[in-house]
Amino acid sequence: MEHVNKKFFDKIDPRNFSIAAKLISLVLVLLLFLAAFYSTLGLQSLRRSLLNTTGDYLEHIGYIKASELNLSFQDFENEATKLANSSEIRRASLDFITAFKSIDTEHDQLLYGGRKAEIKKELQSYYSNQVKSHSPLSADLIESYFPRDDRTLIAQHVFLAQNPKEYDERYKYTQADDPSTYATYHLKHHPELLNALNALKAYDLYLIDPNTGYVVYSTKKNIDFGVDLNKGLFKTSKLAEVMHQSMASEENDIHLSNYSPYLPASDK
Repeated sequence: MEHVNKKFFDKIDPRNFSIAAKLISLVLVLLLFLAAFYSTLGLQSLRRSLLNTTGDYLEHIGYIKASELNLSFQDFENEATKLANSSEIRRASLDFITAFKSIDTEHDQLLYGGRKAEIKKELQSYYSNQVKSHSPLSADLIESYFPRDDRTLIAQHVFLAQNPKEYDERYKYTQADDPSTYATYHLKHHPELLNALNALKAYDLYLIDPNTGYVVYSTKKNIDFGVDLNKGLFKTSKLAEVMHQSMASEENDIHLSNYSPYLPASDK
């Protein structure tokens, strides 16, 4: 057995290879080396090609998305202009502006009498619990947003503090348990305004009294509902900025503000 093994290894000893066998072996080694070399070059070339192609593809996608974004803004502007000029918006605006002016006195006479302190306490509880648990605002900042105005206090008490819907579904509260003129108009106009908002695919729809700065209607009923945009923290908000731009412009002009966090709506 040892003899066989010795003869076998003698045969594969390079010293026993013929010149032709050695040349064939060398060629095979060179071919393997070249194959590995060109494979590496091929992979590198393929990688560069893929990177270039990916870059071009991403650039193309970016261009398409930018075009789609411009188109969507144009579509939004067109739809917003149509909505602003619609007879429904005009009627709703006039009704809400008129009703909001007397919302405090109506409630004083019709419902609450001398219960202002109780109303304030119930709304403070809403801010301390609901708003605090659903908002990124600190407790001190939430307190800073609390309404000091009687009209805002009453409006938010009816549609926020007494709203039986879940926090994120406050907009589903159409018929308030309230005998005021404002509540009657809300029942009349809110469903159509909610449909208009959904058609726009926007987050909220506001109606603002241009003479007073009050937000007389909001679909989503955040803590900016019923506030005076000329006072307090709201006077420096993006909503106030757009309001002032609109008031200083020609009729039917559309003003858009850049995307930015909006604290009263939980940064949405």
